[in-house]
Amino acid sequence: MSSSRSSKSSKKTKGNTTTTPRVWQVETDDRVRGCKVYLKQRNVGAGIAYHWALTFVWDDGYRASYEAMDENGTLTAYWKQGEVDEMSDDGDEYMWCHGKSYIANMCSPVKVNSKAKSLRVGDMKYNVLSNNCQAWAKALARRFGVKLKESVKGSVISINFGSCPSDEEFNNTDDYKFGMYNRKVGELIGRLLTNN
Repeated sequence: MSSSRSSKSSKKTKGNTTTTPRVWQVETDDRVRGCKVYLKQRNVGAGIAYHWALTFVWDDGYRASYEAMDENGTLTAYWKQGEVDEMSDDGDEYMWCHGKSYIANMCSPVKVNSKAKSLRVGDMKYNVLSNNCQAWAKALARRFGVKLKESVKGSVISINFGSCPSDEEFNNTDDYKFGMYNRKVGELIGRLLTNN
């Protein structure tokens, strides 16, 4: 069975690997049904921040994962059927934290795919603080009635100061000290970077 995804291929040129742009594959499953959205996070930037992705899981078990990344200064969205990638294009293993799940509005994979493809956040120029993977994930989730509670007050970026919380700890985000610490540090960094 072939996998629907944003595919990416590499070719060798003069000893260096160059990557051709990803192609947005068409989703064909248009059956409307119940769906949950899972927030996935992994450390980036030597562990000082989180990259966010969303996995949509329908009642029948069908899954599709969506994320947006900086590609040459542009916030660019990608998707694949199934779970988020466990390996980078360079062969490095990703360590994903599996976050809280949310009940989304009834929808079809085609509708999620279409909304993700057309979603524009700001001018789509990548900005580490205000127009990043987290802002994009929040905007996509809102289109399906989900407000991600992992937001960082005063700043869009979520800062990491430890290992991934367990599923039980993460699902209790209101009291989890890790999240409260991130919010305070995120606010401080946001103020420092914006000179406020």
